[in-house]
Amino acid sequence: MHADMASALNPYSPGSGRRPPELADRQDEVDAFDLLMAKARQRLRTAASFGPTHSY
Repeated sequence: MHADMASALNPYSPGSGRRPPELADRQDEVDAFDLLMAKARQRLRTAASFGPTHSY
């Protein structure tokens, strides 16, 4: 099977083997994700310093 055809038939490849026309103007999304990750790291650090918040 030709490589391009195999790529086009692979359901796990983006766009079934097609490259997106452009990946631009995503900085807002990247910044929002970076902020989310920073908040999650801070929560993990805070939780680790105070120990578990649940009781059994």
